[in-house]
Amino acid sequence: MQPKKLKQFLLPLAVATAMSSTSLMAATANYSVGFTTVPDITITQVQAMSFGSFLGLTNGATCTMTVTDSGTAATYPGDSVLRVARAVPAGPGADVAKLTSCGSAPATATGTVGIYEIQGIAGGSVVVTVGNVTGGTDFNYTAGGCVATFDGAGDGDSCLALTGGTPTGAGLVKLASAADTVGNTGGANSGNPTPGAARIAVGGTITATATHTAGQTLTQSFAITVTY
Repeated sequence: MQPKKLKQFLLPLAVATAMSSTSLMAATANYSVGFTTVPDITITQVQAMSFGSFLGLTNGATCTMTVTDSGTAATYPGDSVLRVARAVPAGPGADVAKLTSCGSAPATATGTVGIYEIQGIAGGSVVVTVGNVTGGTDFNYTAGGCVATFDGAGDGDSCLALTGGTPTGAGLVKLASAADTVGNTGGANSGNPTPGAARIAVGGTITATATHTAGQTLTQSFAITVTY
């Protein structure tokens, strides 16, 4: 019976020896893992939007303030306002903030284009949505306008058209980087980009949803949504 006892003893010893050998050959080292947080996005009102006092009093009356994305258009707010830089800069169009289809408003009637500034990570891409107002007690609102986008170099910036309620495509809107602040040759009408920023110019159309009396002050809230 002695050989059997020896085998029973050797088996656990062989396992213990193998474990001990593995432990002696192992190595342990500590390494760092981390990440850098992205700055929160903020939106600041630079200039409040207003359609003035020209909306008609009847239910269904409309008033439009067109804001375009073209540097040559009569309703473009201007490169300096939007802080974009290009080789041939554009000043404010002759009809910027002009109101149309506003009841008995004179041909020269103007409102105030809304200007809003995004702040985020310099050179980062964002998606921008300017919301419409539907089901409003006093009026509905359909947004329109453009948002500045930067190319990371001098003279290549632009303003991307916005459609109310529709997000811009991913990667289309880029916030200014430090590289956007140098090499700009446009002159007086050119903008001075701020790293991490981009401005939105907003106009659109309001449509009365009730019959109003003269002298009323009517307001609605619309949303601007910006995400990385």
